[in-house]
Amino acid sequence: MVILARTRHRWTAHGTDLEVVIRTVEEYDAIPILEIIDQIRAEGDTSVSEPGEPSASAGRTIEWIQQHRENDRYLALVATAEGEVIGLVHFENGALRRLAHKGTLGISVTREWRGRGVGRRLMERLIEWGRATDGVDKIALAVLADNRRAIALYQSLGFRTEGRRPAEVRRAPGEYVDDILMYIWVGDPALVR
Repeated sequence: MVILARTRHRWTAHGTDLEVVIRTVEEYDAIPILEIIDQIRAEGDTSVSEPGEPSASAGRTIEWIQQHRENDRYLALVATAEGEVIGLVHFENGALRRLAHKGTLGISVTREWRGRGVGRRLMERLIEWGRATDGVDKIALAVLADNRRAIALYQSLGFRTEGRRPAEVRRAPGEYVDDILMYIWVGDPALVR
């Protein structure tokens, strides 16, 4: 197990005097995580799922948390302020041996905490963990093409575009948005062409 990203990280968030703590996800975070996902769904502009669509139960979320805590090449971190979960980043790698060197991340930050460095700090911890974890070489993500703020963050952290899926998400009849595929290589740089 890599201790690096699984330790607590603290800082004072931009525009506030509150201390933010990044830590490994715990089972008791299940309900707050579901609440963040529901909030982002309700906003509608950055999620591929809509309000009212089926979501994981608290029990299934606890299983997901356990999976991320037990697998050395999975990671789930939460950001908290005053004990409240305000953000989440997670990574899962491929189950097949030929794909096990890479994985996909997901990130969510509550609306009130966006623009205060929470997403950046979560991503930095994930990248740091990836670089220190044997067998993790590539971290990938998908982001909606009109989520310019997120794309700018990912690019500033070193993510590169590797593809585009046209009209991947249908927001409404006749309204489509492309999905941008991005990655950062965290393995041995000599192995990338």
